[in-house]
Amino acid sequence: MTDRSNPFDEWLPKVVADPILVDDGEDGLMAEARANLWGFGFSDEELRDVSEDDVVRFVRAVEDARERQILERFGETRPMTLYCWVDEQAGELRLSMVSASNGRTGFGGPVDEVDLSEVARQYLACRYHDGIPMEELRPMTQEDVDAYEEPSAIVPWVWVNALPRTA
Repeated sequence: MTDRSNPFDEWLPKVVADPILVDDGEDGLMAEARANLWGFGFSDEELRDVSEDDVVRFVRAVEDARERQILERFGETRPMTLYCWVDEQAGELRLSMVSASNGRTGFGGPVDEVDLSEVARQYLACRYHDGIPMEELRPMTQEDVDAYEEPSAIVPWVWVNALPRTA
């Protein structure tokens, strides 16, 4: 990381301090996905000092810290699935974690699994780091609603990894 304006070093302790929710209830998957969600955004100006390697190193640091926490709390008895993606509309890099016993992520449908470096590239290439320009906004049509509710829609560019990695 090349510049003090790059907040990854400030964000990591905040993620690690956030407790991990494990929920075996009926709505456990979604409860875990929401409670274990983190979003990180840069302005276009801040991104000038951020590289693909910076993004990957940050996510790997989160992965390492969360793995240690899982092992300290549960040993290898409660594997979790950590996943990372780009929320293009929010202009954010997002991470979440759910119990591996669910066999899926919190998206409720299929994901296009890619390497973490691809997620980093997609994040850096995101057009909306400074928000969506007003001229691009329009009211939703019924066709938009139908497409959004389509359960077979694949979420693109998602990195998925099991924790602990030895499980």
